[in-house]
Amino acid sequence: MAALTRRSSAFVVAAFCLGAVLLVHFTGGAPIERTLVLSVLLVAVVLASSASVEDAATTDRSLMPPSFVIVFTSLLLFGPHLAALVGAAAVLTPRLRPAARTYALVQTLIEVALLLASVEAAGLAHQWLGGTSGSFAWPWQGVPIAAALIAYQLTRSTLSEIVVP
Repeated sequence: MAALTRRSSAFVVAAFCLGAVLLVHFTGGAPIERTLVLSVLLVAVVLASSASVEDAATTDRSLMPPSFVIVFTSLLLFGPHLAALVGAAAVLTPRLRPAARTYALVQTLIEVALLLASVEAAGLAHQWLGGTSGSFAWPWQGVPIAAALIAYQLTRSTLSEIVVP
């Protein structure tokens, strides 16, 4: 497989983010103000995923990647489906940058599946316990947020032990 140059990698990531924001905006997924927030989260997750610490978190599953904070923030702001979109950008960004390490397609698909399942499980736990997206009444949202964190980590660790031995 031919390696991507830095310019083509940036173009692919920018096209993915722009397409995601336009898709959300034109399908009525979020009003224009929230679409701006989504685009900022996408840029932030791309920058966080470009850090070398993200690579260490991919190989050592006991580490929580820095992009997790941004993905979880998008879960609380937008719900699980748009958070999965932000998470997909987080997983795909390191694979597009030119580096010495090459990523197999199967490994990339496994990482995307792990993240999507973890985010959806966290979203379900958050919604089941009465969590709201976008508006918070802090003391009452503590339990759904904690449940979402636990569901995310349990799903990620369990699936990574089963799927990726």
